[in-house]
Order: sequence, then C-alpha cells, then structure tokens
Amino acid sequence: MAYHGYLRRLKQYLTNIPYPPRMLEIGIDKGTSFLTLVSHLRTRDEFVAMGIDIKLQDHVKTILDHFDFKENHHVVMYEQNSLSLLPDIVKNNLKFDLILIDGDHTYHTVSQELNYL
Repeated sequence: MAYHGYLRRLKQYLTNIPYPPRMLEIGIDKGTSFLTLVSHLRTRDEFVAMGIDIKLQDHVKTILDHFDFKENHHVVMYEQNSLSLLPDIVKNNLKFDLILIDGDHTYHTVSQELNYL
C-alpha cells in the first residue's frame, strides 16, 4: 500500500501514542508504507507491526532482516488471504491503533475485512 501523501501524518500519529503502538497492514505489496512505518517505529522502545499479504515479496523480508530491532519490537508478516487470518485476530482479541486496508480491492473482501475489524 502506498500512502505517499499520508505517511508523514501516520508517523506523527504513531509517535504521539503514549503507549506501545500496534499497527496492522493488509496488503503489503512492495512494502512502501509497511517498511516506512516499521522503520519509524524502531525509535520506540516497544511496538507491534503486523502485515498480511497473499504473496510476500522477498525484498520486503530481506529489508526487514537488515533492521536492528530491540527485544520489544515485534514485527510479523503473514503470507495468506486476510479473510483466513482475520478470524484468528478477532478470536485472540488483538487490537490495533492503526489499520491500513489495501489488499484485495473487491467490495466483498473489503466489506468482510471491515466487519472483522
């Protein structure tokens, strides 16, 4: 997902959260926003960043492997359909401060994702 014009505001929002921020991105694609936001979150002592994509691109994994993470930095990526993972997220009562939805752009999928979240 490429929120080029909004990344600065999203980073500012995550910075101002007074507790460890938690973000979810559905549709990582090339990693433009996911990598940018994860890189920014590394300035925090603790955070959670979760990404979901039907096909994770190798370069996104490689770039993340080169980031220096602290012990309380939690970054996970799932290579699967969001509709198969979101029920587990709801079941485990996982909450997020920022959710970016840009996976499958069909009405059916997006409406189902919104129902879960």
